[in-house]
Amino acid sequence: MSDESGSRRVAVFPPGRGIAPHGALPFPGAVLKAVLCKAFGPPESLVLEEVAAPAVGPDDVLVNVRAAALNFPDVLMIAGKYQSQPPFPFSPGGEVAGTVAATGA
Repeated sequence: MSDESGSRRVAVFPPGRGIAPHGALPFPGAVLKAVLCKAFGPPESLVLEEVAAPAVGPDDVLVNVRAAALNFPDVLMIAGKYQSQPPFPFSPGGEVAGTVAATGA
């Protein structure tokens, strides 16, 4: 997936309800859980919601996330104090570990 500036993003999805077995792609129409930033604020303002499974575009990588962390730039970003901001809602987490489930072209 790419944002308006054309920079590449990594689409991630957590293991759990609504996805195929570990390391496999989520099935079409799958509902996944994501931690979202919907407004600027402290980490406690983040919300857990269900979202549609992302499509994998030609320049994308889909990762089955096993662990994620918020780092200092993420905390600044959700507070609205980072040098660049993605559009709302966005899922912070600059550090992830997991299995590559799919790649684009």
